[in-house]
Amino acid sequence: MRFFENEEEQAGLLLDRDQVLTIKAPHKVQDAIQAFKNIDNYGIYVSSMRGRKVTDKDMEAYFGPSSPRLKASLEKERGKPFPVKTKQAIDDFVKAGVKTPDIVNYDIEGDTLVFPVEKNLQRNKLKNVIDTVLTSAGIDYKIRPSTEGKKQKLKKVVSEVLIKKNLKK
Repeated sequence: MRFFENEEEQAGLLLDRDQVLTIKAPHKVQDAIQAFKNIDNYGIYVSSMRGRKVTDKDMEAYFGPSSPRLKASLEKERGKPFPVKTKQAIDDFVKAGVKTPDIVNYDIEGDTLVFPVEKNLQRNKLKNVIDTVLTSAGIDYKIRPSTEGKKQKLKKVVSEVLIKKNLKK
């Protein structure tokens, strides 16, 4: 058993681990996949999707420019006011422009979902997004770090390559 001299060393090893999500009965992995595909389950994270599919130019075209003077001039020209820019209005606009959410990435491995570190947000934010989505969908789950970190995976790949080379000789 190895003990860590400081918490940073231990935290660093845990941060490089993929997150493994197991769905509790009566739900199945397919239920979780459907939950991740439904934008309505993302709650406060909907606005995080804005930069990917809904550009600032789209936002300005819909809500009007940020300059009050220019906005008033354009409203007078078009004959109607721009919608009021509230959190709810922004979320509704983003939902209309984003059909499939993509702020979490996962791989399906049997009856679990694996969230690779290199394809996702920071670990703590990832857990919060997963919690928001699955709680909103009413799905019970368990999330834990995988047993292998990046270093262990790299060692495994390197040894597999060396074994293959030796077998060819």
